[in-house]
Amino acid sequence: MLDIFSWTQVKNKIYFKSYQMSPGTFCYDLNSEELVTLNNLNEPLDWIPAGYFRTSSIGNYIIFLPYFAQDFVVYNVENNAMKFVAKRDNRTLYRSTVIVDNQLYMFPNGECLLSEIAVFDASSETIYYPFEACTAEFQINSFGDAAIDGKIIYLPLKSNNEVLKLNIVNGNYEVKHVGEREDVYGIIFKKNEMFYLAGNNNFIYIWDGKEYWQEVPIENRERGKLIPWEQRFSDAIVYGNKILFAPLNYSCAIGMDIHDRSIEYILDFGNTEIITWGMEKFRKGIFLSGRSIDGKGGNNYLILEENQDIYVEETDLFKISDKVDLCRYGIEYSEFALSLFIKHVIDNSI
Repeated sequence: MLDIFSWTQVKNKIYFKSYQMSPGTFCYDLNSEELVTLNNLNEPLDWIPAGYFRTSSIGNYIIFLPYFAQDFVVYNVENNAMKFVAKRDNRTLYRSTVIVDNQLYMFPNGECLLSEIAVFDASSETIYYPFEACTAEFQINSFGDAAIDGKIIYLPLKSNNEVLKLNIVNGNYEVKHVGEREDVYGIIFKKNEMFYLAGNNNFIYIWDGKEYWQEVPIENRERGKLIPWEQRFSDAIVYGNKILFAPLNYSCAIGMDIHDRSIEYILDFGNTEIITWGMEKFRKGIFLSGRSIDGKGGNNYLILEENQDIYVEETDLFKISDKVDLCRYGIEYSEFALSLFIKHVIDNSI
């Protein structure tokens, strides 16, 4: 079974990289269930686990961001052209993105220079580095995507209570100190005029981007050494009047009401090694994928809302064909695939 580690959907096709299979860029047609290998002769032949941690789409282009791999992969879905652009420093690990106008900003994770922030321009099909002249060095600690406010991008740093504020127009930046309790943030998320941050401690932090901040305590449900990360959550997403946080070193997903800041504990993994690595909106619900830290499978959950009350449906690993397992490592889930997933749930009365 070919697993999907990093992928995105354009129309009814899924473009992805595998975690376990040696090298390949693949396309899976959801209608015909045909699997095509898109390998270009120039594609590096060395297999690297987790080589591509994030896949994004912009316009007609699919961009595979190199984590442990050495090259950006740019694929044009209209003419099936594929090209490889070497990243400037093989030590740079790209993981977070944000789209501004017709450009995809790609951010390194860990120790890096701001000059290594890369941008894919869809109009010219080129990758460039807009802050080449900037020699500032930071340790970015972004588990989810960057937060954006107009032309200002915010990224959490690995130093206590610090957030990087970067103006993408002129390259000006500053480090903002958020909160008084020592914490290392890994999630930053913007809703309306407020930012929501989560880190290694049992708090959600609310910040106005200036001076105001507030702590919202959550129960201590840390799973300790079972999970090799201190970060409590791996992703955040808006769902109705709540912000949902996907658990990492935390035993359950939580929902925080954006009005009264109340916390709801939605899904309890208990003292297990199941983690989640992202959530995706789907119609009236959120799809959240879980797996064990050894990558050998897990469960998938559909978080739904009825009369303002959140509830969860659970299913075993769901395979849409004998060729491809969409729920093993996927972070984003297509509506078509989720429709099949819902049908599977209903037909099997799970």
